[in-house]
Amino acid sequence: MVWFYAQMFGWLLLGVVLGVTWRLARGRRYALAGGVVAACTGLAVVPVILVEVLPDLLLMAPINQSPTAVVWYLDNRYLLTILAGILGVALLALPVRRRSSGGSADLAPRSLGTFTDSRRFIAPIIFIAIILIITLTTGALSEADPQTGRYDQIMVDGGVMAIGTTIYGWFYSVPALIALFGLIAVAAIVLSLIARPAFMEDRETDVRIRWIRSRNVVTAVTATLVLHLGMLFTSLSATASVTGTFATPDGQVSMWSPIAAFGPVFTIAAYFSGIAGVALWTTVALTAIPARRPALVAVPT
Repeated sequence: MVWFYAQMFGWLLLGVVLGVTWRLARGRRYALAGGVVAACTGLAVVPVILVEVLPDLLLMAPINQSPTAVVWYLDNRYLLTILAGILGVALLALPVRRRSSGGSADLAPRSLGTFTDSRRFIAPIIFIAIILIITLTTGALSEADPQTGRYDQIMVDGGVMAIGTTIYGWFYSVPALIALFGLIAVAAIVLSLIARPAFMEDRETDVRIRWIRSRNVVTAVTATLVLHLGMLFTSLSATASVTGTFATPDGQVSMWSPIAAFGPVFTIAAYFSGIAGVALWTTVALTAIPARRPALVAVPT
């Protein structure tokens, strides 16, 4: 039984362990001061974790008791991770301070990137590019299911016989792409809300908190992209694993997916993407735990 749960939730536990290790190693530098900001930051990871463990919970439940829930999840699984990420990023904006609140005046222009190191945008841009490449490639390969009309099938023609399997086609990818644009838009709004209000009386602490909150937003977006990418690798792994054998007058003929050789690579990439995504979200949640001793965070001036 222990091995069963380790197989189902091991990747999740590994991600949490990596996040905690980061906290112990250097996370004290990125600790919020408590209060509503810290509470909302801690809650931001909850919808993501719930969505990530949902398929395992459905598998553990008797399949004949919840077939509708399983079918609904399979149709929306790529979208749910991104929507959970959007909700988590939105929670990082709380509490929202008004620009008219008391504080020192500052005439220097502030934008959504004021309290964020531009180098932190490199990783999410790379992951978005990879997602777009996979989306366009699998979408172009997808074919309409004769029964449902959904572009979520790929057929391998062996001449005498053809085999088919599901693929991350336009049926899944178009809603996911729309959600990804929504994630980016929400993140931009949250970064702007963090940057714009007037500074508090303790300006040094206020600037430090804004840097940490902005860092959390970019990290949360990156984590969501990595988790989504892990699901795409899982889909590609399943597509690559399809095989078929049929008899002909000349003997047995076997056929397989055109990406079969990459199956093991996709499987490994999916596993480590899941671990990395959970680890990143864990680092965001752990910033809500105040450090025992104050630590300075070097910020550009």
